[in-house]
Amino acid sequence: MASTSSLSRWVKVDSSDSRIFYSDTWPHANAPLAYAGSLRGTRTPGYQAFRFVGNAARVVGFNSTQPVYAGDDLGTIEPEWICFLNGTASPRPLRSSYVVNPWVVCDFPDLPTGRHTIEINVTSTSTRWFWLDEIQYNPGGLVQDEVMIVRYDDVNVTYSGGWEPYYQDTFVVGRSTNIGGSTATLRFFGNEVTVVAAYPDRAPQDLIRATYSIDGRRGGFSIQNGGGASDFYRRVVRLYDLSNGEHTLELTFNGGINDIPLVLVEFWVKEGTHPYHVAGPTYTSPGVPSITGAERSGARGVTRIAPLFSVIAGLLVLSVFATLY
Repeated sequence: MASTSSLSRWVKVDSSDSRIFYSDTWPHANAPLAYAGSLRGTRTPGYQAFRFVGNAARVVGFNSTQPVYAGDDLGTIEPEWICFLNGTASPRPLRSSYVVNPWVVCDFPDLPTGRHTIEINVTSTSTRWFWLDEIQYNPGGLVQDEVMIVRYDDVNVTYSGGWEPYYQDTFVVGRSTNIGGSTATLRFFGNEVTVVAAYPDRAPQDLIRATYSIDGRRGGFSIQNGGGASDFYRRVVRLYDLSNGEHTLELTFNGGINDIPLVLVEFWVKEGTHPYHVAGPTYTSPGVPSITGAERSGARGVTRIAPLFSVIAGLLVLSVFATLY
């Protein structure tokens, strides 16, 4: 199992965050399966811009093959958009063959650590809505005051026996078990944690049952099949009233060898700062440099960022880590 320290943990920035600039009007839409329960979208030309300090980023949208709300009439023409990095157009990720959440619409890997500007220019009109869910970036260092992604293979996630890699196509997107009593344990610093799991595709309409314990508290949860293709990115537990400190969360699978396996994808940790076992200083996140009014009107200090990105009409999971909701 590959280990990932918090130095490679990514930050989640919701589409409603004030650090993201939108041109013209990008309406909000309630979407329970979205990261923070809502999306920003457009079906006319427009752009979105975001600045960050780090070494990688990606823009995540929502799949347009399923309606987000009643007003989304699912036009037959897919949106068109262009991804920009520091004013230069970048290749667009391939469309996923799955109906998944989230869908990565722009990907900017392997950047030199420093300040960067990413933009999405939506160029089409009268098409499906382009829905933006969130932006994720790798700060390349330890940050505070952010929501961090702790993957299934993070150094602070440990497993009992009975867990195996879970594949989507040829990509490992989580760890799974169908051995009753198997546990997965996360040690973390923070004041809120969300557990994200998946329901395996081609599985019968059965519940997945499990329990959790943290700081002496215990509870249970179940995962219901959503039908159709793999339905990743499912938030199954959210614990938001924790003291701001170190915690140990343990998940236990309550099924058996003939039941649907529990598939663990990742955790979202608020105020997550560093690995449990690492000592040393952290620094406050520099955040995203604000985009000034002059820049918004086009006079950007660096390369002009043309109208970009129109929220995602589909979600590919990063390297297909099809999101289960």
